[in-house]
Amino acid sequence: MKTNKMFNFYGNCIIIHGFSNSSLYDLDRGNYYIIPAYTAKIIESRILGSSSAFNENHYSGVDVIILEWLNKFSELGLGIIIDDPKLFRFPKISLAWDAPCSISNSIIFYDVISFNSIHDVLCKINCQDIQIHFFEKSPSQNELMNISDILLKSSIKTCEIVSAFSNDLNLEFLERFVYKNKRFRRFYFSSALRNEFYQCCTAVVLNSTQKVFNSCGFIQHDYFTVNIPLFTESQHFNTCLNRKLCIDKDGYIKNCPYMEHHYGHISNTKLEDVIALPEFQKWWHIKKDDIDVCKDCEFRHMCTDCRAFIKDPENIYSQPSKCTYNPYICKWEGEEGYVPVEECGTYSQETGFVPDKKKIKKLNKQIWGDE
Repeated sequence: MKTNKMFNFYGNCIIIHGFSNSSLYDLDRGNYYIIPAYTAKIIESRILGSSSAFNENHYSGVDVIILEWLNKFSELGLGIIIDDPKLFRFPKISLAWDAPCSISNSIIFYDVISFNSIHDVLCKINCQDIQIHFFEKSPSQNELMNISDILLKSSIKTCEIVSAFSNDLNLEFLERFVYKNKRFRRFYFSSALRNEFYQCCTAVVLNSTQKVFNSCGFIQHDYFTVNIPLFTESQHFNTCLNRKLCIDKDGYIKNCPYMEHHYGHISNTKLEDVIALPEFQKWWHIKKDDIDVCKDCEFRHMCTDCRAFIKDPENIYSQPSKCTYNPYICKWEGEEGYVPVEECGTYSQETGFVPDKKKIKKLNKQIWGDE
């Protein structure tokens, strides 16, 4: 099995290590592949310089396993096998992230503001995406048309609507509406008779039986996003709160409508002043690599974070309370063998969560038969 062949990953294919598993992110095509952590570390340890090259001659005792993985990567189009590493080297992608705006996305409650006035401010700070909530009510067709008229010459790229279900906003109307107003990408309707999901022209419509639609903080694999913008942002910033602005149902300015702290009322506080506050911006910089448990998860850079619902409200780096994945045993809640994260270590205010390696090894042996 001694050869001179090398394997080069493409620059957009990056391994992220977790405690028990690692993930290979294919950032161009939006895919990811799970690799046992120990296998991923062996593969990564064979990187030569910055070329992401792997020499088969270096593998001792694990040749068959490593070559099987590399052949799989080659078949999936994640890299190429070459004879001489000097002939071809893929440059690594830049992990820098920035955006040409003070605020990139906003959540606003329609009832407490003049949308026309807040729209002008959002455009001034170059906000790209907005989500408009109609708290426990449904907008009329005229209200939606009014919003679309304001957005007609707007710099805002996308708009989502969250409201109570209404027969007035039926599929026939939404089809015509979205066809003429392409900025509207999603409609979330609560208090519906049944849970439904369907495509409406270029938009998505989700009907939910929940009384109030709230997906904030829920983490599951259906919500994962693998791409360069999210991945690079996640290296430096919080993927939910970074450059986000919210005006809640009572008119208070917040980082998130479900967080308690506010920075003043929209009636007497300038948004530009709030955005410049260090206290407001501190939440932007809580990245996944700093958060308890998340920093040990192989999915952390394809997952959005939540600081509104966390296990310890006194610790801003606490794990999201609505996450149901345990990265120490690679199990989701509801799967056979699942145990909560708390059974895999200890927590204290001084140290945060500290995994118990011996206990985790024993659990994994019981679940997976690992040695």
